[in-house]
Amino acid sequence: KYEKIMLFRNPYIRTISCFLDWMIRIPNNNNIIKMSKNQVMGDKQLPKETKFGWLIPILLKEKAFDFDNYKLLLLENNIIELFKIYLKLLPKIKYKNQHMHSQVNIIKDTNFSVDTFINIDKKQDIMILKEKIKQYIPINNKSCDKNKQLLSDFIKKDTFYNNIIYYVYQDDFYYLNNVLYL
Repeated sequence: KYEKIMLFRNPYIRTISCFLDWMIRIPNNNNIIKMSKNQVMGDKQLPKETKFGWLIPILLKEKAFDFDNYKLLLLENNIIELFKIYLKLLPKIKYKNQHMHSQVNIIKDTNFSVDTFINIDKKQDIMILKEKIKQYIPINNKSCDKNKQLLSDFIKKDTFYNNIIYYVYQDDFYYLNNVLYL
């Protein structure tokens, strides 16, 4: 019998990290600011994923997403306003990529029973995982810690945006608070 291990994250931290990687870091690293919407979209048929990652193609299909404003805010490094845009669209786009799905879906959809839960944002949990699988695991989170803290502080202070995340991931919060008691 194999031990079933589930890796999870606090939904607030997970949302922030997803945003910073897929809406900021990856598009920035690929000079999206210099691109037109048509250049990003290519032959008018947007692939599921481009060199800009999977999030930008999803956002470009949303009428409420203003690509020119996005690029301007990215150029200004206005992380808070960009995060607000992402959060306002999150309820509409949550099911368009598994990076944004609720973490408990794997348990709900498969009736999967988990033996051990590992919070990948806790070093002591990563150490437990390394011990269990007897393999080195590099911690590879490329999001900027300064921006993570900025957005974490923003979410703590702004109940409107905090509530968006809570609403979108209420099943994760329920599970993590009532089953795992975190």
